[in-house]
Amino acid sequence: MVLYLESLDISGCSKVTSVGLSNLTHLPLQELEIACCCFTDEEMVVISQLCLRKLYMNRNLAVTDTGMSELTALKRLEFLDISGCCFNVTSVGLANLTHLPLQVLNIVWCKSYQTGCQ
Repeated sequence: MVLYLESLDISGCSKVTSVGLSNLTHLPLQELEIACCCFTDEEMVVISQLCLRKLYMNRNLAVTDTGMSELTALKRLEFLDISGCCFNVTSVGLANLTHLPLQVLNIVWCKSYQTGCQ
C-alpha cells in the first residue's frame, strides 16, 4: 500500500480522469506533478480536495478560469506552475489565487498575463 505517499508525478498520463484522481484524496500528498495530462476544470475539482503544497500543472491547455478558482481550496499551496496554460486562463483566474500562501507562481509562456504586468 502507498498510504504514506507524499509526492506523485503523473505527467504525460493523458488517460487519467477525475475518477482516477479521486482515488488519491485519502493520501497525504504534498506535491503533485500533472504536466501535459490534458486535464480540464473537472479534474481541478478533485485536485482541490488534496492538501498540496506544490502543484505542477504546466501545459494543461483545457483548464480555464473556473478550474483555477477551484484551486482556492488548496489553503497550503506554496508553489504553483501553470506555465503554458495561457489559452483559457486569464488574469481573472489568477486573481482567484491571491489569498493563497503562494511563494512561487510560474506563468512562463503565458502571453495573456505579460501584457498586463507592471
